[in-house]
Amino acid sequence: MQAMFDRVPDFHVDPLSVVAEGNMVIVRGIWSGTDTDTSARISFRAFVGSRRSLYRTRALHGVGI
Repeated sequence: MQAMFDRVPDFHVDPLSVVAEGNMVIVRGIWSGTDTDTSARISFRAFVGSRRSLYRTRALHGVGI
């Protein structure tokens, strides 16, 4: 992940919808940024989720759409 943030330092998500229930959160959004090597803008839509426990947050797999 660090290599991706080094190459695309302005990487961010614009949330389109957020669903939270119990200890799980799912975000549908547009992820975008600028590749510093090529100056090209990148953008994709994806779902990503996380599950919280008492001691840590665990990322769930994301799905591109």
